[in-house]
Amino acid sequence: MNITPHKRTTSMKHQLLALLTIIACTLNAAAYDFKVNGLCYNFNSDGISVSVTKPYAAIISYGQELPAKLAIPSIVTYSFKRYIVTGIDDYAFVLCKSLTSVKIPNYVTSIGKEAFRGCSALTSVSIPNSVTTIGDEAFSGCGLTNVTIPNSVSSIADGVFRDCSGLTSVSIPNSVTSIGSSAFSGCSGMTSITIGTSVSSFGLALFEGCTGLMSVTWNAKSCQDFNTGFVHDIPFEGLSNIKTFTFGDEVEKIPDYLCYGLSGLTSVSIPNSVTEIGESAFEDCTGLTSVTFGNSLTAIDVNAFDGTAWFNNQPDGLVYAGPVAYKYKGTMPSGTNLVIQNGSKGIAQSCFSDCIGLNSITIPNTVTAIGNFAFSDCNNLKRVHISDINAWCNIKFELYKSDFVGIVASNPLEYAHHLYLNDKEIKKLEIPNSVTAINDYAFYECSGLTSVTIPNSVTSIGTGAFSFCTGLTSLSIPNSVESIGSAAFYETPWLNNKSDGLVYAGLVAYEYKGTMPSGTKIVIKQGTKGIAGHCFWDCKGLTGITIPNSVTEIGVSAFEYCKGLTGITTPNSVTEIGVSAFEYCDGLTSVTIPAFLKFIRKRAFTYCSNLKSVHIPISPLGVTLRLNLLNGISMNNMD
Repeated sequence: MNITPHKRTTSMKHQLLALLTIIACTLNAAAYDFKVNGLCYNFNSDGISVSVTKPYAAIISYGQELPAKLAIPSIVTYSFKRYIVTGIDDYAFVLCKSLTSVKIPNYVTSIGKEAFRGCSALTSVSIPNSVTTIGDEAFSGCGLTNVTIPNSVSSIADGVFRDCSGLTSVSIPNSVTSIGSSAFSGCSGMTSITIGTSVSSFGLALFEGCTGLMSVTWNAKSCQDFNTGFVHDIPFEGLSNIKTFTFGDEVEKIPDYLCYGLSGLTSVSIPNSVTEIGESAFEDCTGLTSVTFGNSLTAIDVNAFDGTAWFNNQPDGLVYAGPVAYKYKGTMPSGTNLVIQNGSKGIAQSCFSDCIGLNSITIPNTVTAIGNFAFSDCNNLKRVHISDINAWCNIKFELYKSDFVGIVASNPLEYAHHLYLNDKEIKKLEIPNSVTAINDYAFYECSGLTSVTIPNSVTSIGTGAFSFCTGLTSLSIPNSVESIGSAAFYETPWLNNKSDGLVYAGLVAYEYKGTMPSGTKIVIKQGTKGIAGHCFWDCKGLTGITIPNSVTEIGVSAFEYCKGLTGITTPNSVTEIGVSAFEYCDGLTSVTIPAFLKFIRKRAFTYCSNLKSVHIPISPLGVTLRLNLLNGISMNNMD
């Protein structure tokens, strides 16, 4: 085939010209429904309101056609009809470098993504209380010198004020619950920021490049820790100019890594409202010489004050951070018998970690919490001394792994194995009537126990409460007990000596022992008050279960992995279904929820791949449902 090169070149030129023409037309195509006084608008779906929008389909700014000081009207008239202005669309004023100030009317509820991005001359914006949402990067790269975020806003999106180098001070209102990633990164001129009380979650790199920041007021009551998985985000990393960090009097927890590495801090005051200080919260604040601790503090996580001048200046021995035993400093002499001072409320994470010289520990009845790994590798610990069984039963022993039985290095009995009450070893434990609940892991690995008598005042026994009590042969559980946690009596002679089948602990169905035959149908006996955590866990032979109308609680993972179950009807007496109670029950096709149920805990029916229908009767008490865990399931509301 012969092709004339000249004709081919001409044809290609025509095609390229046509393509450029199409592109030009597309870029200049109108992206609005109508235009009034230079502003473009789009109709909203309600037919009575409009949103301000960009003039072209492509992201092209208004140019010089708008006044430098722009007041967006609250009502606009078009074709003899009045419309309320309720929104500012995505990219509406992007790169509009002529704007110096903008007044947004009271009817506007939303400001779109990148609505004012790159408006470098924009120094002032008035945001009304009607605005509830502000999109990502809405004001990034603006010349704003100050901004008032209204109380109507509940979240600050990613990068909203990124690179607003002219901002000097920002106050986050109490209405805001979350702040997105890089929301203030690059705000190099900002000298102070106030965080409101309701903020509970933060994105990454929040204040990266805020090199001028000198003062932080932190009012967040209880916000998430600054980490994502195994990666810890340090919100104020490298900001050595911060000299003042003030905590409000409603703060309950100081998050992990909050003030990590703030070398400019010299003093800090922890208010009485704070009960917990997170991991590495003040680590490597090398200039921090003075710390005032509030009297409500019960828990301090690992390395919270390591690398501070305050800690480095403490003498060797047990260092206290207010009412919490923080860390044993230096090398502990062999055969040490240590007494925690009276009035102490907590023992911090890793407080005595690797203290192989520790022989005995005396814990006062004021201690309410002991952190992860507090006694890790205290291999020579022989005795734990207490003066009050009631106080001991109420201690919160922190678990490293929250699922089933994890690492319980917070309880010194894991190493000592012997508990002493007023200097006498407890072998036959009689719990006093003042006790109403035995907390998780209270007597974990207390092998010196041979018998336990629980009074009628007790209604619940926690997870792992008597796990690995290898001497425990006798156990008296009253009818008052309604709830028993997972593995409460794991590896005790009391349990090991039971015959295979369903074991009861008082009026609680505790555990199916042994291998369940295929096609098993269980009828739980009348009068039973609860089904313990992990009671039928992984009983793949279970095909049917009859639960009497006396049961009030189905425990954590009680039927998890019971793949043979096809249906479950819970009686009206049940008020709570625990975490993961029916997780991975692949055979379930329908579930009937009891009328007086109060709680379905997280993951209760997760991965029930064949569950198509959940029947929820109308309840006078109401039901707190984790509906996000029931996605894809048909839910029929019945009379």
